[in-house]
Amino acid sequence: MEKRTEEALTEYLKQWGEEVLSQIEEVSIDREHLIYASE
Repeated sequence: MEKRTEEALTEYLKQWGEEVLSQIEEVSIDREHLIYASE
């Protein structure tokens, strides 16, 4: 594998990972709101 391709892939995965993490955070925040609302 070319080094350039590997770097591009690493960068892509990093950005994708951050996006997924922020979505997970949003979901867990939503879940907390639902729990508070149901009490």
